[in-house]
Amino acid sequence: YYGYERKRNEMYTEVGFSYRYQVYHRLTMSLPIGPDPCHLDTEWEGDECTLKFLNDLIFRELNCTTPWLLSFARSYLPGASICGPSESRNAAEIYNNNRYPSNNVCPRSCTKMKISTVYLARYVNDKKNNFVTFNFGKLIDVTVEVKSYRFLNMVA
Repeated sequence: YYGYERKRNEMYTEVGFSYRYQVYHRLTMSLPIGPDPCHLDTEWEGDECTLKFLNDLIFRELNCTTPWLLSFARSYLPGASICGPSESRNAAEIYNNNRYPSNNVCPRSCTKMKISTVYLARYVNDKKNNFVTFNFGKLIDVTVEVKSYRFLNMVA
C-alpha cells in the first residue's frame, strides 16, 4: 500500500515510556466515471504498474534492483540481481524519490485505504525500554460510491 497518508503517519517514542495508539482504517470505493476516471483493475495503489515503474527506473540507471523488489523484478527480468554495496544507496534514493508516482505514470485506483492513528496515552516504564501498543478497531469504515436514478427518470 503506497499513499501520502501512510508516508505522513509517524510515531515518536522516548526511552523509559510506553505508548498506546488507536489505529483507524477506512476504505473508499469510487465509480470509474467523470473526466479522469479511476481504474477498477488497479488495487490499493501498490499495484504492478507502480512496482514496474520503480523497478524500471532503478534497473535502467543501475542495472540492478532493491532487495524488496527482487521477487517482482524476476517475474519479468529473470536475470535481475540485487544492487551491490556501491549502488544500494543510489537504488534506495531512486526508490524513495519516486515511490508515489503521479496519475500520469499509473492509472488511479478506484479503491483507497486511509490509515490514521490517535495518540491515547503515555506511561512511565521503570524497565527503561519502550513498548508501543496499537489498538485496532473491530470495524472498518467502508464508503462505496453508487450511481442512483430517480424513478421518474427511469420510466420517462
